[in-house]
Amino acid sequence: MEQQLFPDDETIISKEVLRKRVFASLIDYVTLLLFTLVLPVVIGERTSAGYKVEGILALLPILYWVVYFIIAEKIFSGTLGKNLLGIKVESSDGGEITFTQATKRRLADLIEIIWCFGLVAYVNASNNPNNKRVGDVWGNTRIVKKT
Repeated sequence: MEQQLFPDDETIISKEVLRKRVFASLIDYVTLLLFTLVLPVVIGERTSAGYKVEGILALLPILYWVVYFIIAEKIFSGTLGKNLLGIKVESSDGGEITFTQATKRRLADLIEIIWCFGLVAYVNASNNPNNKRVGDVWGNTRIVKKT
């Protein structure tokens, strides 16, 4: 097998997109973390230990996650982080993603990103020739530079 001395343009673009994915995820999950930390202060009940949120209001971070990630990727082809960094989600065939594809991508976050701070997602994407993580493979999606 012949090794390339210099990577081709597609390899360079692919690695650039992977780096942008990492930073986009950091932006997105910091946004989610800030929402989750500020929420009790804004709508919670003050207690001697700090603030508490009970009942249906305690589910707001999950609703935020659904709206922010799943719906934003379906409607805007990406989250705030992806849009700021000039990348987008699309179907593997180049078309717009469906709600089901967006949902599959994000359900994989539970294992790939949330469980171990993105390490599984990064290792999978780094070792996949198309920089796809499990969520991309399951959802039949890919991340590309915006044109």
